[in-house]
Amino acid sequence: MENHETVPSPSAGQLLELAAAVLKQLPRDFTPKEAQYWIGHQSRLGEVLRQALKIQDIFGNVRCSIRKTQLSRLIQLGYAEAAVLSSEAFAQLIPVPENKEGALLVISANIVSIPKQMELVGGSNCLDLKSLKDLVSTPKTPYWIYNVENGKKMLNESPDACAEYFLNQDRRGLTAIEGINLVAQYPDVLKDHYVDLPGSRYGAACVPCLRLGGGRPRLFCPFSGSARSRYGSASCGS
Repeated sequence: MENHETVPSPSAGQLLELAAAVLKQLPRDFTPKEAQYWIGHQSRLGEVLRQALKIQDIFGNVRCSIRKTQLSRLIQLGYAEAAVLSSEAFAQLIPVPENKEGALLVISANIVSIPKQMELVGGSNCLDLKSLKDLVSTPKTPYWIYNVENGKKMLNESPDACAEYFLNQDRRGLTAIEGINLVAQYPDVLKDHYVDLPGSRYGAACVPCLRLGGGRPRLFCPFSGSARSRYGSASCGS
């Protein structure tokens, strides 16, 4: 037996406020002829209003647009071929993001390895991956992170200090693979500043970091306790 959830109706006060808002937004050049048309076609008016006011549809279209844009970027870079998949099969792996700000699509390393992803974004990996560990558990399938900040707000703060700050802000540092995907979508970010990735650790006292070397992205590891004016820790909502 299905369990049907009861959806609450707007209150009388909300409906009055909504009606007033609709009236306020009527075009100033709205003519008497146009007004009379809608008076005589109230069923059609109802359909138009219903479609215009369905916020779920609006959010759904936005989410699909974000997915399409970021997916297209990765296919353009060659992620589908690197995963040994057709573009269509690769697209089927990508979920629609939630209705949250700052969404970033992440392709996990078991689908496309870190060295290969660095190659796809035009760079190189300078780390021994056996010493690289994530501090958070992330999906093995493609996933989204939200409320992403690329590290600019944390310039001249050490990764250790940033990690402590993020804990108090209900945030976490980006992992190495998430940082690579950030650069995949926003390749100019490293021209502005370098990105520490305190969601991962390298050995006992370092964090992975993305910087430019010879004009190309490089994944390497500074000390986690060092603060530098051009380096900032990237983060997302936890």
